[in-house]
Amino acid sequence: MSWKFDCSVRFSQKIRCEQNSLENVNFACGGDDCRIPYPNDTYDIVILNLVLEWCANGAAELSAEHGQHRMLSEICRVLKPRGIVQLNTKNRFSYRLIIGGRDEHCHGVRFGSALPRWLLRRLLRKAPLGHLHSYGALRRLVQRAGLSPISTYWAVPEMRFAEHFVETDVASIRTARRSLSRQSDTRATNLLMQLTPARLVRYFTPGLFVIARK
Repeated sequence: MSWKFDCSVRFSQKIRCEQNSLENVNFACGGDDCRIPYPNDTYDIVILNLVLEWCANGAAELSAEHGQHRMLSEICRVLKPRGIVQLNTKNRFSYRLIIGGRDEHCHGVRFGSALPRWLLRRLLRKAPLGHLHSYGALRRLVQRAGLSPISTYWAVPEMRFAEHFVETDVASIRTARRSLSRQSDTRATNLLMQLTPARLVRYFTPGLFVIARK
């Protein structure tokens, strides 16, 4: 495994912790093999923030789906009983992609991950950089890893810069909509979200936000 401390991706956070004399923070980075170098039943909470879609993209021996399954299974392993994982990832069928937005996970191809997998492979003629899932497919992936989804959220207007987190049940969405000034980050997707019935919102949000328990 290629895990090491002092990874450049987390270097600024490490420096900030040192400046604030926070000595109980441990930094580890790496692992294209999607394994986690910690013992069983170690953590109460694991946060996977915009990471899952990139899992295994540097490991030729792993398919994206296999790598993601392994990562979630590893998270299940290192969680304590009744431990919680917060999983945020992009949505394969977000309105941005459905209406022709460029997909950074697919080398900038329009529609990108929203296309049928077989068609996307023909267009790219190489592997995508990241692997996205629909709402239903992500829940099934989480469950196969031994985790139980307990709630899902709609990050409004966009998951990287969310102003509100709304549970995706119909009642919560209807209540939240009374006070939301905007429901997405562009004019076109905002209009589409406003027109989407509350029971379908979870399928077209920009990102998928899942809380699951071991």
